[in-house]
Amino acid sequence: MDKKKSLENLMKLLLDYQNASGQVINKRKSKCFVGGVTESRRRIIAESLQMELSEFPDKYLGVILCPGRVKIYQVWGMVELMHKMLAGWMGQMLSFSDRLTLVKSVLCSVPVYNMSVYKWPKNVIKECEKIVRNFLRSGDPAVKKLIKVKFDEIFAPVTEGGLGIRRFETINKALLMKLFWKMKIEEVERTNLMNAKYKDKSGAWITNYRKSSIWPGLKWVMNEVHEGSRWLVGDGKEISVCRDEWIKEYALTGIHPNNSFITHHKDMKVSKLIINGEWNVPAAMFNFFTLEDLPTIGYGKDKLIWTNDLSRKFSVKSAVQLIRKRYHCATWKKQCVQKRSSSVREVWFICAFTVMVELWFTGNKVCYDDEIPNLVNFKLRIMQFTKENTVRMKGKIRGFMYDMSIMTAFGIRGVKVITTEVKECIFKFRALNQVLICCDGASKGNPGSSGYGFVGRSNTGGYLGAVAGGLGVATNFIVEVMALICAGEWAIRRQYFNVCFSLDSKAILQAFSSGESGSSLRRGEVVIYDEKPGFLGALECLSRQNFL
Repeated sequence: MDKKKSLENLMKLLLDYQNASGQVINKRKSKCFVGGVTESRRRIIAESLQMELSEFPDKYLGVILCPGRVKIYQVWGMVELMHKMLAGWMGQMLSFSDRLTLVKSVLCSVPVYNMSVYKWPKNVIKECEKIVRNFLRSGDPAVKKLIKVKFDEIFAPVTEGGLGIRRFETINKALLMKLFWKMKIEEVERTNLMNAKYKDKSGAWITNYRKSSIWPGLKWVMNEVHEGSRWLVGDGKEISVCRDEWIKEYALTGIHPNNSFITHHKDMKVSKLIINGEWNVPAAMFNFFTLEDLPTIGYGKDKLIWTNDLSRKFSVKSAVQLIRKRYHCATWKKQCVQKRSSSVREVWFICAFTVMVELWFTGNKVCYDDEIPNLVNFKLRIMQFTKENTVRMKGKIRGFMYDMSIMTAFGIRGVKVITTEVKECIFKFRALNQVLICCDGASKGNPGSSGYGFVGRSNTGGYLGAVAGGLGVATNFIVEVMALICAGEWAIRRQYFNVCFSLDSKAILQAFSSGESGSSLRRGEVVIYDEKPGFLGALECLSRQNFL
């Protein structure tokens, strides 16, 4: 009787939702999953709910629903879908470039929707890559063609000598990293549900097994997401002192796993170290870092940023760059193309395209017409086609022997020559007895490991001195400020009072010319602040805005 009442309460809840939202619940399209009961009771439940009974695995909005880890047979439909697509392409005599375009834009995009939810079995990924490899090389997914180039190198970016195809495992991992990143930063009902299910009481992610199709994939990408993220300190309530990266480039537990202090305070939050907006760090913690390493305390809540993108926002593209295999960059383009004139570059591009086309045509003639290839005629066709297409060239050549020899070899005439133009450049020295100090600073990671430097020169351009220094973890804005301050202190110690500072930061110029930070005071005038001045908070806020 109680169980029947529970079913009635469930239907009442659905009816209340229908009346409140205005959305009509279609029972014919709805499914009910029942387990652990007899078949007769299943039929009674179906009649009571007036819904179709279903069993796992099932599909909802294209995503397979199943308890536990995803099995091979559950996603094998994607492999069959690829075979169906290729069946229509095999009889169209596609060129290599056509097949490459289809692989990049279609085959590699088919499994993206499913890969963004759960981790695919390795055997399915290998079968998909086998289909791509055979279709790309022979045009038939079932025919294997031996090629001297390793298939792993084909997956490299174009700048590293590959074809720019992404591995299915890399795509799967990057998409799951996006899902895990959303769980960390978004505050919506689904992420709250996942956090309650997969986090312990201290807020740390669990490591034990859970019967779920999603959790194995999240555990798979957890380390990569932690590696590419970093916390900006606000109120400190979300940041773990020991487990999160907030003060250095690593978590304290990773470097000092057996330290007694960290063991006893493993669940401590950064908020415990902040009192009235100022750092109040126990002396025992300075064994792990210095006072200069402490970051600036911001306003509001803590913020998690993605350090592998300049926008500090997570993207699948930056995640792929983080986890993919690296190859040596191809230097042939720089050596053969970039250092030449524009016309020579156009000639080489036309020639390279012509060679590929002629090789394709010659291969077809040898394969289908039994024609014996003639190397001399092959070369003459390339030279003639390249010459005919140069009428559309818009570039110019330099008056060098290399450029002239290329044009003569192809019989190209009428190309404009770049003439040498002398431009006047004026450098103005500083006034008499005035010192020029060029200062700058940079932060690797923003915030991250940072440093500053400056060079002093006399009014005749002579060298007076140079200084370089490190500042630990800081933002670009703070580093630029410290570079200017340190340069000024250096000039005072050297008794250089007539100084011109040269720097490239407009934010620094605005901050020091605002008239609130001491630049408007007369020499020798001092203002002592017993409490934190207002303009200092504005500078810190401006620093965060420049960073974000």
